[in-house]
Amino acid sequence: MRLTLGPVLYNWPADEWSDFYARIADEAPVDRVVVGE
Repeated sequence: MRLTLGPVLYNWPADEWSDFYARIADEAPVDRVVVGE
């Protein structure tokens, strides 16, 4: 089984959005990350 993180569906400021995905890349045990639609 693979775990995929879907896109952020909220209108976050750009710095919060990039910080979130940087943390996910470093810390989350996910196989794939979907950025956008």
